[in-house]
Amino acid sequence: MEPITVLSLFNGMSCGYIALQNAGIPVHTYYSSEIDKYAIAESQENFPDIIQLGDVTKWEEWDIDWSSIDLLLGGSPCTDISFAGKQQGLVKPDKNGNNGTRSGLFYVMMDIFNHIKTVNPEVKYLFENVKMKEESLIIFNNFIGHDSIFLNSQNYTAHYRQRHYWVSTDNLIIPPPLSLSPKLSDIIEPGWYTDRDKSYCIDANYAKGGDPNQYFNKSRRQMVFSSPDINRDDLLKTGKNGVDYRKLSVLECCKLQGVPDDFFKVSSNTQAYKMLGNGWTVPVIEHLLREIFNG
Repeated sequence: MEPITVLSLFNGMSCGYIALQNAGIPVHTYYSSEIDKYAIAESQENFPDIIQLGDVTKWEEWDIDWSSIDLLLGGSPCTDISFAGKQQGLVKPDKNGNNGTRSGLFYVMMDIFNHIKTVNPEVKYLFENVKMKEESLIIFNNFIGHDSIFLNSQNYTAHYRQRHYWVSTDNLIIPPPLSLSPKLSDIIEPGWYTDRDKSYCIDANYAKGGDPNQYFNKSRRQMVFSSPDINRDDLLKTGKNGVDYRKLSVLECCKLQGVPDDFFKVSSNTQAYKMLGNGWTVPVIEHLLREIFNG
């Protein structure tokens, strides 16, 4: 196929670019809209050809050929619609990017989407967001013009991560059988053990780690253990972080998200965890891109 031009909104660490490469889809130009300086630095270190456009709310100022965009990618912020958030909802910011919720940037993404469609009605797209209330999902479906596909990363990696995806194809997208995907025990370092087949979903705050109470009683902040005899009561009473249990390493989280082991070159561990928690599960995106372009 001919190389494509991509516009990636809320690009983060460029998981979309990694997935395109893995899927064998050639890229002519890759535009990124991102404001996090750490994510930008890591993206440029890995993909120096990326063209950074900056703040998504300033899109009308971007000097690009909108008709050339073949693929629009976007995972708008989930902060205000996630079940784990404060449920402030979808409030669109003004022209200066103020007075809206972060999740309200979805509407800005839709403005861009609709603008591209006026000059290229055949533009392909892939959007992603978290599990959300039905009222928010209806808004997403109506604005995008396509119902979402709900997929779990556990069919692709050792990560239990549920997400909605909207893709520009009506083909039935069937994930690989769960039995073919790796288990958490397959990707953790030797000498550490787990009581789960799939990791709890990591988030942008995973760098803070957790404790046995959060893990056992709240089912969050994945941990691994120094003994195969995982005694819940003893760990709750006397377990020591770094001795009896620990959080997953950056490398292990890379494996959860299908990111290359050597991806992080200029980031601190704290920033790497944040990017991975905010990022996409690459094998899922790779699968969807193949469906979009080859289906």
